[in-house]
Amino acid sequence: MIGTVPSGGRGAPLLLGRDREVQEITARLLEPGLRGAVVVGAGGMGKTALADRVLERLDGIVSASFIHGSPVLSRMPYGVLSPYLEAAGPKDMESPLAVLRTIRRHFRRISETGSPQPLLVIDDAHCLDESSCHVLTQLAMSGELRLLVLTRPRARRIHELLSLARDGLLARIDLGALSAEAVHEVCEDVLGGPVLRATSALLAAVSGRNPLYLKALLAQSRRLGLLAEVNGAWFLRGEPDGLDASVVDLVKGQLASRTPEERGVLETLALAHLLPRSVLIAVSGPAPVHALIADGLLQPGPGAAELLCLSQPLHSEVIRSLVPTVRSAAIRSRVLAALENGAGGEPSGPGEEEAWLRRLEWGLDCGDTIADVQLLRAARTANDAARSSLAARFAAAVTGPAHMLPARVESAAARVQSGDLAQARILLEGILEPGQRTLAQDAETLDRAALAATRLILRSGLPGRDLEELADAWCAASGELSFRSDSTGQTATAVDAGAELLRSMALMTEGDYTAALARLTSPAGQQLPVSGGSDPRRSVVFHGLLAELLVSQGQISAALEHSRGALDLIGRLGGPLQAYCGASLAKHAQALLHGGRFAELERLLEAKLESAPQHLIAYGGTMGVFEGAVEIHQGRLREGLQRLHPAVEALRTSDPEMLLPYALGLAGYASTVVGDHAQTARYAKNCAASATPAPARCGWWARRMPPPPWPPASRTAAFRRSWPKRQSRRGPEDSWLPRKTSWSCASPLVICGRPAGCWKSALLSKAVRPRRCMRTQGPWRPGTRTGWLLRRMKRSGTAST
Repeated sequence: MIGTVPSGGRGAPLLLGRDREVQEITARLLEPGLRGAVVVGAGGMGKTALADRVLERLDGIVSASFIHGSPVLSRMPYGVLSPYLEAAGPKDMESPLAVLRTIRRHFRRISETGSPQPLLVIDDAHCLDESSCHVLTQLAMSGELRLLVLTRPRARRIHELLSLARDGLLARIDLGALSAEAVHEVCEDVLGGPVLRATSALLAAVSGRNPLYLKALLAQSRRLGLLAEVNGAWFLRGEPDGLDASVVDLVKGQLASRTPEERGVLETLALAHLLPRSVLIAVSGPAPVHALIADGLLQPGPGAAELLCLSQPLHSEVIRSLVPTVRSAAIRSRVLAALENGAGGEPSGPGEEEAWLRRLEWGLDCGDTIADVQLLRAARTANDAARSSLAARFAAAVTGPAHMLPARVESAAARVQSGDLAQARILLEGILEPGQRTLAQDAETLDRAALAATRLILRSGLPGRDLEELADAWCAASGELSFRSDSTGQTATAVDAGAELLRSMALMTEGDYTAALARLTSPAGQQLPVSGGSDPRRSVVFHGLLAELLVSQGQISAALEHSRGALDLIGRLGGPLQAYCGASLAKHAQALLHGGRFAELERLLEAKLESAPQHLIAYGGTMGVFEGAVEIHQGRLREGLQRLHPAVEALRTSDPEMLLPYALGLAGYASTVVGDHAQTARYAKNCAASATPAPARCGWWARRMPPPPWPPASRTAAFRRSWPKRQSRRGPEDSWLPRKTSWSCASPLVICGRPAGCWKSALLSKAVRPRRCMRTQGPWRPGTRTGWLLRRMKRSGTAST
């Protein structure tokens, strides 16, 4: 991977994530029984940069010469060998033996001058002509010089040279994709600052962990403003754009080397995204499909059906941009004719659902007319999958008056997801207004409007009474719809359950967790759906709320049962439940962190880095907060700050779980402990500026989340050494968590709307010595110790805001 370090050695080549390959190639080139090595890797995998690093290590041991293959020179016999054939005459060029002797004399003269052993580096060996390949094979077999061959997989014209690897004369090293850690390291080195882990995971998925594509994505995303830098930290604001000039040129070159039939297959799959193998064969024929599968350009897609897609995600985006609209429409008509159920078929799995959405989007690209029923369903499906831009496009395409209001609701839900709360509020007007007749004509539209309005209230930071009013308006509208249909005016049972959940959420928003827990565990609350049944969405919400409430009471085991229940329902049923995946993940991570189950939490976060791009963008900051908290709670404060820094900045753009106050507090505490006072001052200023309208629920994080361990100090060394034993003797619900005095008094200051005092109290960390640990089981209450420290702060003049 060739990158550029922004500071310190600007423009210097950078190779990351390839240490093992560098050591292996270096050792094989020096092995007496071998004639060299063959490095096989796809285009952009960094073969040339790897060879440069190997030659740096072998400086003074070998004398390197270079050959660069190209499609133009491959049409000329011995074209790539022309730099070493200056002494050859016209007749010599007609004899392979004469060409071989001429090249031998060239390298023999190099050896006679006392130079190190000659090494011939053959870059882009897949572009060699057969004559040059034959001569190089003879040179390697003679042992007069060593070869370092750099080639792409399945290079048909150099089989003779590659056969030396099968015979054991050349060592073969397959250069695969970068690891996830290597991708993150590359991103941080190229950008010159900490990068959100969810951002590097998304870039890894889109680039296929190809170093060249990764570098192009970083450059293109920076130019378009999708990759944002705030306070030195980097994160993605939206899905990266892969239409960089270097990527487009590389894909064009690969298309040019394919037959027209194979190019047709690649275009069809790029436009359709996913297609069953039988449909693709019916459209394009079996031979090109099998050839592309054998070359690794096609791979199986998700889902139970035998779906195929392009192996490199960026290739789809580039090829779609190269296909004219007229040709795209012609390909789509053939695909629809080959599909058994057409574009309106009912998808039965995740992969088929994704393919169905792509076909409808493809139809909009081609200007086709799509029924409003399909567009509305597609908008709902896209919203459930958190694909807000696609949902907004489908909803905007609805034209019939019968489906206009449901489409407006989906547009509002998409606006909420994308953060355009003002426009979402306008779109929801008249549907769930207190004391007014609802405009909704069916229960599904009413329910989805209530869901969008709930998310709007929570993300706006409005007080709990707004949720109470929404619950009343929802019940009244449901009764009105019932009166219109059967003249009974009875509120639907599912609506009653949903309204009960909203009222519990209102209590939690106001910080009254005890009353909320009593409400959910009351006989009325026990009648809420808890097993999925006919209403799995409310079951997921019920499990999530109860998990959060139980954590606030220190009942970790019970909380984990409910949070796991929510995640299990989402994983088993999918579909509309995907909209609750991020919130359920946050509640489960909260329970794991509070229970001290750090290893399980790290595995959970690592697995979620494989999520869909839209989830990584929306919840990347939330995941980063938990990643940093895990490090800090285990005493790795500097590593935790490295994770928290980009997470805090990402939360300013997308904070669906309202974690910014907690993240600022945790980052400020850790920066104070490690002595980074500049960072502490910055976090203090940010905390004061980001006071929320409804701080009660946000302040719960500052009160109830387990605090970090004590900073290194000689007076606490004995306790820190005995900490693992203490923890192992107690379960997660009966744990002793060391609290620093300044942190204990900081929480009530944040809750009372005085965040600046939090940081003033943190500065007393050196003057105030911790005397004991505070037991965290049960509800948190500021004790006499906190009051004592507040009085001391008042006397010292630091408690004022």
